Amino acid sequence: MEKDERLLNKIQNCFAQQEGVDDLLRMSEHWDGYKRENAVRRLGMLGNPIAIPSLLVRANDWVSQVRDAAMDALRMLMLDENAQAFIDSLPALYHLAKCRRSDHGRLIANVVRFLLQPENVALVKAAIDSDDKNVARLCVRLCIDHSLIEGSLLVSRTLQHSDVIVRTMACGVLRDLSGEALESALQKAIQDPFMPIRREAFQMCLRTLPGKGPEIARRFVFDKHHSIRELAIMQLLKSGTDVEALFGEILSSSGHSALKVRCALLGVAHLGAKRSIPLVEKHVDDGLPGIRRAALQALAKLAGEDARAYLVAGLRDPSPGVARESVVLLRKITASPPVDDLLDVFGRAKYPHTLDVCVRCARLMNKWDRLLFLLTLGERLMSGDRGGVEMLSEELARWDVDFNRSSAQPSDTQKKAIWAKFRGCAFLLDEQRRRSIEFTVAGFGRELRHKESQERAR
Repeated sequence: MEKDERLLNKIQNCFAQQEGVDDLLRMSEHWDGYKRENAVRRLGMLGNPIAIPSLLVRANDWVSQVRDAAMDALRMLMLDENAQAFIDSLPALYHLAKCRRSDHGRLIANVVRFLLQPENVALVKAAIDSDDKNVARLCVRLCIDHSLIEGSLLVSRTLQHSDVIVRTMACGVLRDLSGEALESALQKAIQDPFMPIRREAFQMCLRTLPGKGPEIARRFVFDKHHSIRELAIMQLLKSGTDVEALFGEILSSSGHSALKVRCALLGVAHLGAKRSIPLVEKHVDDGLPGIRRAALQALAKLAGEDARAYLVAGLRDPSPGVARESVVLLRKITASPPVDDLLDVFGRAKYPHTLDVCVRCARLMNKWDRLLFLLTLGERLMSGDRGGVEMLSEELARWDVDFNRSSAQPSDTQKKAIWAKFRGCAFLLDEQRRRSIEFTVAGFGRELRHKESQERAR
């Protein structure tokens, strides 16, 4: 366990310096155990809280006598005027629970008991708002475990904290509230930016305010997170709401926010509403990448193989995210575009990421089509940028590694095309990979020459 310099500086800024303390702090880290023990005992007698971080380190010292001296020194420092220093040191204190040189449970219990004294409780409550998130978390836990603050007030304060863990801890207290206090807390929680808190608050609203269920669900059906949207859709369906018509109205009219349109697209996909496919198709060419991406996702789910043309067109999208999502969706519908289609995508490429997308998409192909595609790309890239050539070289090496994962046999057409193109692209590979692939391709050449000789003999 190492001393926390940030904690030491914080405590030093809050408490007055004392002559000789710095020397004793340095001596408490001396290699000689006798000197460490002496320094620790003297720090306890001085009573300066600046020593608390160092004493917590020495409480896990490898020498038992030093550990005992640190425990005694910390007990001597448990004075009301030092309570704030102990609160600031709570993370270091609880870290001792993970240390195995000694059982530190008694020390932790003693400090907690000291902080829970009536004279110090106010400081523990105030530390909920600490800028140190670890201190705030531990003080919230103390307040919850020992009922130091009334539930509604605790929830109100924790939900305003910047730390997401502190806000999440409020959800456990929410369940114990009722009436106006619960309703007020839920109104705050359902607006939290952290999804699990919003979801928990939404589910509690549905349980405790059933009359407002459909109204709240209509709001959450356009939430940013899919798990909350799906809960809202299920609630609206239970209440008899025509959710498909609700989404259809969004998709067929203008003036809605991008979030609403995207949620409507993903919503009709979740419902499996194939009648909405024409409405979804209208948004494939939207000006916003998020909407185009959602439209492709919806089409892939609703139309399956019939969405292939849209997904292949999506490979040319100006947004790298949309283009790469098209590759993912093509993999999901097990639709691999023909070599000519992929070459056409690359031929009309206007963006640097299109090459990467085409190479990724080629991995879905039959392994011989994939090799033919890579070799054809190699011919086209010979006079192109060096980055593209390097990427293609790596992909050809990857093809060689993946060779035995498929037992597919090449057709005569594939053999002829590969044999014709490989020689011009062999320079793309290092010596080992070139020989490996050349061994395979050379077999095609011998086979083709044998067939040609047989045909001439006839």
